[in-house]
Amino acid sequence: MIEAAPYRVESCDQVLYVPGKTITDLDDFSQKSDAFFTISFYMVNHFEKKDPQTLKESISLDKITELPSIILGTKSCLKIASDEKSFNICLSDKETAQQILNAFDAYFKCRLGNNLAPASEHSDDLKDVMKHSCLGIDVKLDLKKFKDPNEGEAYFQTALHEALANVAKRIKDDYKSGKIKKKEKTNKKNNIKSESS
Repeated sequence: MIEAAPYRVESCDQVLYVPGKTITDLDDFSQKSDAFFTISFYMVNHFEKKDPQTLKESISLDKITELPSIILGTKSCLKIASDEKSFNICLSDKETAQQILNAFDAYFKCRLGNNLAPASEHSDDLKDVMKHSCLGIDVKLDLKKFKDPNEGEAYFQTALHEALANVAKRIKDDYKSGKIKKKEKTNKKNNIKSESS
């Protein structure tokens, strides 16, 4: 649980407690009221205050139809929307708003199966995939050279995607050239030996 800024999601089970405000008149962004929000891997909840009895809206993350973003004309208010409903979260400053946006990015990664482990923890897997995609050539991969962990993670994701694409292309080419032959379907019933014989 993270109850105050800085909001930095480092594991998928973390829950953010976010005091803020909400715009009450979309024709006048200066009109706001106090609010309280919880954000997790599962959903975003909007309360009038830090009291479960004051719940106003909930939106499940899998129902969000667009990535949360800064509302045009504001500095630190975010729009959260599904097909059926929407609400906004206004933070104290632009930096905190960006932290919440980063948190959403992390939660969406979680929903795609990423456990938010650093890229360095995936390096052995990536080396193995790249080695196979390069026909056995050992590929040197040093993620320590990246001072910014986000840059290292981006490099990892790009390299992994390209490596897997190379593997898929090579297999496809081998099928076309006849190096790999498709297995013939066999009748399982004909292959079962009788125990009485």
